[in-house]
Amino acid sequence: IPPDSFYIKSTSPLDLADNVILNKVVRFTFDSTVDIATVNNGSSYLRVKTIFPEHSKLRLVGGGDFQYYVETDADDTVLDGINFNEGASSRSWHDVGMWRIEIQPEIPAKDDQFLIVMSPSLGRMRYDNVEKIKTLQKNIAGVSTKDSIIVFVSKFRGRNIKLNLKVAKKSFFIVGFLVPKTIEIEKNGVVISSVQVENGVAYYESDVPLAGELSMHW
Repeated sequence: IPPDSFYIKSTSPLDLADNVILNKVVRFTFDSTVDIATVNNGSSYLRVKTIFPEHSKLRLVGGGDFQYYVETDADDTVLDGINFNEGASSRSWHDVGMWRIEIQPEIPAKDDQFLIVMSPSLGRMRYDNVEKIKTLQKNIAGVSTKDSIIVFVSKFRGRNIKLNLKVAKKSFFIVGFLVPKTIEIEKNGVVISSVQVENGVAYYESDVPLAGELSMHW
């Protein structure tokens, strides 16, 4: 993936309260209304945006004794971890600068999917324009960036993805194939290229930005 953003996708089938946990030395600040957390560590910055789950919540953990909080049974109904608040902060090994955020679905499910965008930068905060994309098919998660479309199909059982792009894009990624395949790219019903799946990813870069009806099938 081009270095315009760093993408992590994780799927857990366990019947537990799933979390994505990010640890930092300095405190996170976040706006829970837009699912965005940021960190300023002097001259370096990190912006974290939650794409999926669509309905999620952010929890800030850290500072003083509270950074040792652990949810031991992972169901998140009762916070039954231990906060080392009986003298730990006076020990020589204690580090007060440990913080983390936990990203968690608001609605319990047996199959949670997380799609998190992390944008690191130096000198100033970086505001990547990364948004969810809509498709007509179920079990497809995807985002658009300034120049790219990235689609995740690990749970998709079909053989054709249809997109209607209002803004032209040059690069297209389809991620999550288990076996090698040949992917044909169609624009307005005409095949314009074909690409091979390598290491689970099909990548196509157009000579000119593409907009309108686009189909990828195999």
